[in-house]
Amino acid sequence: MKHRFISALASVLVAGSLFANSPKYIFYYIGDGMGMGQVMGAEAYNRTVLGNNDHLLMMQFPVSAVSTTFSASSPVTDSAAAGTALATGNKTNNGMLGMTPDSTSVTSIAKTLFDDGYGIGLVTSVYPDDATPGAFYTHVPSRSMYYEIGKDAASCGYDFIGGSNLRGIKNKKTGEKTDLMDIFAENNVRVIRGTEGFDTITSRRVLMLSPFEDRTSNIGYTIDSIPGALTLPAMTEACIKHLERNGRDRFFMMVEGGNIDHAGHANDGGTIIKEVLNFQEALKIAYDFYLAHPDETLIVVTADHETGGMGSETMPSAMTSISTTTTIRRFQRMNFLTIAEVSPAVAVPTVGTTWKNSSKINSDSGHMSLSHLNRPPC
Repeated sequence: MKHRFISALASVLVAGSLFANSPKYIFYYIGDGMGMGQVMGAEAYNRTVLGNNDHLLMMQFPVSAVSTTFSASSPVTDSAAAGTALATGNKTNNGMLGMTPDSTSVTSIAKTLFDDGYGIGLVTSVYPDDATPGAFYTHVPSRSMYYEIGKDAASCGYDFIGGSNLRGIKNKKTGEKTDLMDIFAENNVRVIRGTEGFDTITSRRVLMLSPFEDRTSNIGYTIDSIPGALTLPAMTEACIKHLERNGRDRFFMMVEGGNIDHAGHANDGGTIIKEVLNFQEALKIAYDFYLAHPDETLIVVTADHETGGMGSETMPSAMTSISTTTTIRRFQRMNFLTIAEVSPAVAVPTVGTTWKNSSKINSDSGHMSLSHLNRPPC
């Protein structure tokens, strides 16, 4: 019951009535399409090609788990159902966002915390109105309702949303002519392209988009090193800075590595590895923040599903050479509870402080004993 557990994990840890030292700063990192193959491929590259002796940062955290990712309608989820589960703790049908299968709207952890006075930031390397970020603010029966999702992004009240571009600039289905950018302006959201001028912004709410309006699907792949492109680490830094600039003494951030999924759909193993490493660079920013606020910060790293069936034709006995040949198995159908369907990992630096008063994480969605979690990272 992966998604229920992870959402329950985050939601319970911020409930002050349950824990005296609930975290003030919560980072929720989601590697879209980042399964075991993607993580271990990046781990092998990091050690054998880049020559780093340390494991990937997410693999060094003291708490880890693997979980299933099936949706309410299929053993193979999509990002909408997975995002809804991660954001709200509820299983739903593929394609639905912020709703249960019977179309009942459910509240995300971001909305719950926003109503409790937390600052909220959502950052992604793909569309900010895509399934994963959308699950934290919208309620629609179809993830393709981009115009409606965009309107919800404008009206949600969150401090910072960052990504590539908006897909639903105008409602093509109904003919409604109001430009989404006008709706963002009406909701006092400052829209900027790239980071130029960001330091002088005085608006409480910011929508940061790619400086390249024609690059609609993502901010650019790390492997391409596009001059002037936004990067996931840069947006992560900007989001933290903006939340602090707004005087937020508590905040929640969701950071999505969406390009991992895009590269998986393209069966591009090299690009996948570069995107996982870029995801790690964004994670390091949160980790540095944690080091400055160790008793007040929670970091959760997970994935919504695996994309592409990434595996290895051969695996060396020790990752000391580059003899591993990484492949993508085309059109693989994931078997239930196989490694292709399992996503890593729950990683929580503050386990020694945040959870010291309780041996069990509970919510109405489910529970898991800490004895199941306190084991070496996988």
